[in-house]
Amino acid sequence: MAGVSRYSSYNCLTGWDSYDKIPRVRVEYYVNENTFKERLQLYFIKNQRSSLRIRIANLVFKLLACVLYIIRVCADGDPITASCYGCKPGNKTEFEYSANLTEEEFQEHPIINWDGIIWVNRSLCLWIVQVILAMISFSEAILLVYLGYKGNIWQQILSFHFILEMVNTIPFALTLLFPPLRNLFIPVFLNCWLAKRSLENMFNDLHRAMQKSQSALSQQLMILCVTLLCLVFTSVCGIQHFQRAGHRHLNLFQATYFVVVTFSTVGYGDFVPDIWPSQLYMVIMIGVALVVLPTQFEQLAFTWMERQKLGGSYSSHRAQSEKHVVVCSTTLHADTIMDFLNEFYAHPLLQDYYVVLLSPMELDTTMRMILQVPIWAQRVIYIQGSCLKDTDLIRARMNEAEACFVLAARNYADKTAADEHTILRSWAVKDFAPDVPQYVQIFRPENKLHVKFAEFVVCEDEFKYALLANNCTCPGASTLVTLLLHTSRGQEGQQSQEEWHRLYGKCSGNEIYHIVLGDSRFFGEYEGKSFTYASFHSHRKYGVALVGVRPAELPEFYEDTILLNPGPRHIMKSSDTCYYMSITKEENSAFVVSEKRESKAIMTKDKSALCNERKAGGAGGTSGGGSGAGGRTGRDGSSAAPYELPQVVLEGPASSTPLPSPSRINPAHTVSSANLAASYKYGEGSSTGESRNHLKESPATDSASDTEVREREKERDREAYALG
Repeated sequence: MAGVSRYSSYNCLTGWDSYDKIPRVRVEYYVNENTFKERLQLYFIKNQRSSLRIRIANLVFKLLACVLYIIRVCADGDPITASCYGCKPGNKTEFEYSANLTEEEFQEHPIINWDGIIWVNRSLCLWIVQVILAMISFSEAILLVYLGYKGNIWQQILSFHFILEMVNTIPFALTLLFPPLRNLFIPVFLNCWLAKRSLENMFNDLHRAMQKSQSALSQQLMILCVTLLCLVFTSVCGIQHFQRAGHRHLNLFQATYFVVVTFSTVGYGDFVPDIWPSQLYMVIMIGVALVVLPTQFEQLAFTWMERQKLGGSYSSHRAQSEKHVVVCSTTLHADTIMDFLNEFYAHPLLQDYYVVLLSPMELDTTMRMILQVPIWAQRVIYIQGSCLKDTDLIRARMNEAEACFVLAARNYADKTAADEHTILRSWAVKDFAPDVPQYVQIFRPENKLHVKFAEFVVCEDEFKYALLANNCTCPGASTLVTLLLHTSRGQEGQQSQEEWHRLYGKCSGNEIYHIVLGDSRFFGEYEGKSFTYASFHSHRKYGVALVGVRPAELPEFYEDTILLNPGPRHIMKSSDTCYYMSITKEENSAFVVSEKRESKAIMTKDKSALCNERKAGGAGGTSGGGSGAGGRTGRDGSSAAPYELPQVVLEGPASSTPLPSPSRINPAHTVSSANLAASYKYGEGSSTGESRNHLKESPATDSASDTEVREREKERDREAYALG
């Protein structure tokens, strides 16, 4: 009963009562390739590896035929005695007489030895090898014509390469049937053109078998070189053979010298063809060269222009020996790319990195001009392609890149659509190179979730609206952050007539740097002082603004915390990392101190005189004598700047090359290059006769004067701190 139920549905359809009684049918696949012709096509043409082996063997046979021809020429005897195989030479008295004539006498009455052109001296071993190679080449040519037949047999028979095959193989077959033709001259040197064709086919099969694509430009250059070599070899062998019938016989070296001199249009005239067959042959070869070479040059130039449009490729060798980053962008706006390059190379640790621009857009005139600037031409590489194609990512060597920057697609009017395109590109890069850190720029905050795997995500709308909101509570915050995010050298507005223009432009060149307090000359003297004290006095003395500090000893969950303006409760330690704003970082600064000419007279004052002077100054300031609160009046009646400190002017280094940061600073926690300035006018209140001297590391020789000056400075610092 179980068996009936098992086959009941099948019985209703077929009428068979069991599977065992079902007739078996054997299905054979690829039946069209079981014929003899299809099997040969599969082996000679369709199969990549077997076809490649056949191409390589064919190339070796053609090159061997050319080598055998050279051997035959070198072993050839006197052309005057040349005749058919087994035949006795005829009367050669006339040719022997003409060989003793001078060049001028032979030109007046030229005598052509036609036997020297038709017959050659060929040894038996050489003839056997040449016949075997000819039979193999003839069989292969006939087989390929049979396999490539598609209804028009004459198209293949009348092709240039098939005719060359017949010219180089059929005469050897005739020598088997008629032995006197064994010494017949056969232009075996024409096999070089067949070798050129085999080389081209071999490279095509090699690319198919290895799944690698060679550069089209290099392939065209290779074809041009091989074509030029074939032209020279054909001309050398031809002129050498025709000159056998003339007055002056040439060997292969002399023939090569003559052909090179002729093709280079130099024409020394020491070797010339002296009979009309050799002269006609050189005219034909020059005409062929004038037709073939310009065609090859045109193809090479076209390929070069197309490659210039597509950009180059970042080689694997460079990717292993150099560091590079890939910038993916759908559009290449000059302003956007220039901003990125300026900000990227503003950091001293990134000077040795290469930037690979990957974009589907062609370079416009402006971008071409930018990439030709010497500062970018050696470090920026443009590749036309898309992140969505693995081949283009391979060209950019995305796997070996240090980072990938995915810029927002600004060619979309709809920002949501732009974010979708950016997310797709980021996903493609993540799938192709999962270990490469990504820096993604998008527009909408709600799309950050889709690229959360990225190392950093910058949301433009979120950042813009946050700036506007903070600008309402703290006016000028947007300007502050804008200056922090843009690199400038502080040269803007220096030619303006407005004072605030010059001050604003100068201070816009400041950036945020960091340094360990123990390694710093800016803040090292404030160890054990409060943060407020260090910030105030470093600004007054050096013109730098201390804005934050990161203590070395913090709880684990505060490991990467930076304390912004922690106030007077924080005591500075030598292991603290100080974050400050300055024109340049301390390592690249030169320290110059400004002193007054009267410094010696002031240093010799006693403490009581100094106290009386400060009291007088304080009274004058209280009575409104014009010097303001905390001001004082000098002995000569002129007002002096309050709370004078030794003013230190920071000067940039003579060389524009940035120095490396101290080894104790971790580059991973470096604040990104940003610009802002704590404006400070150096030298205010100083006399016109001030002089600048470089600071010395060694202590001053006059210890008494130094002690007095330090006491005076400490007293003024305490007074300034109380007022501040």
